[in-house]
Amino acid sequence: MKILVGYDGSDKDAAALRWALDVGTEFGASIEVIHALGVLESSHRMRDCGGESRYDHAVADTKAAIATAVESVGFDAEALQITVVPGDPVLLMLRLIDERTPELVVLGRRPWGGHGHTTALGSVSREVVARACVPVVVVPAELHANP
Repeated sequence: MKILVGYDGSDKDAAALRWALDVGTEFGASIEVIHALGVLESSHRMRDCGGESRYDHAVADTKAAIATAVESVGFDAEALQITVVPGDPVLLMLRLIDERTPELVVLGRRPWGGHGHTTALGSVSREVVARACVPVVVVPAELHANP
């Protein structure tokens, strides 16, 4: 079994990551955490690059942050694959779904505070759910508060 997890570092994605790790462990799945590196992340890092590009540093820093998040919930980051590439999160997830052919995709959902609509999906999860050719689980951010 193969699981892809979209992750942007937010609380909503922390809940999705924890859920995917729990399910993946139970079923012996391989897990790949996907992060779409934004333009600002990759081009405006303020540090000495020592011959490497700011993009390379942004990728390394993002992978390290994801590994820390994985380990903070009690899992070994070495046991999963972390993919950090530039691009639009929706298009990236859809491309990787086609390339990796996972059995499951896991995404987070931000809490929606407006007018009692607590089940609304964000733009990324809505688009991936609508266009993916595999099952997509959308995990509410509230699960992060109750591990």
